[in-house]
Amino acid sequence: MLKDSDKKVIAFTGSHGTGKSKLALNYASNLKNEFPEYEIGYIHEIVQECPYSIIGKDTTSSELAQMWMFAAQIKKELDLVNKKFNIIVSDRSIIDYIAYSAALEYRDLVFSQMKFAKYYIKTYSNIFFVPIQDKIEIIDNGIRNLDLEFRKEVQNCIIDLFAQLKLPLKTI
Repeated sequence: MLKDSDKKVIAFTGSHGTGKSKLALNYASNLKNEFPEYEIGYIHEIVQECPYSIIGKDTTSSELAQMWMFAAQIKKELDLVNKKFNIIVSDRSIIDYIAYSAALEYRDLVFSQMKFAKYYIKTYSNIFFVPIQDKIEIIDNGIRNLDLEFRKEVQNCIIDLFAQLKLPLKTI
């Protein structure tokens, strides 16, 4: 059995359409090549699994959806930690879900998420911030809100959350 101190959770955070999934998958692949003796787990964004109304072209995410995604992210991370993976790479962190809740002005939910995050955030060994870049074209998958101003609002919320949680902003 691995000790907790031997386990690493590495997450990528940023607004949607920044290339986090591709970066996280490449990072996990590189780790596997560099450390073949390690078990590397990977968590892909869970948004598409959400059973509730989520952000799309003509809708905004419900509070229930934001709460579900926040909890589902934590559950996936804890499930993989308990499956004897040495390193888990995720293309999201709980910061993302708090930022979307903040951008959507769900203040009570943000308050509750932040109370939990102050403790849970310590389970991450690294969180890399991926900012919006002009050269990456956002793909319309029917789920993402394509509005650049909304994406920037989410990004600003993420940056604010890093400051509130006293985390170093490691930009990729």
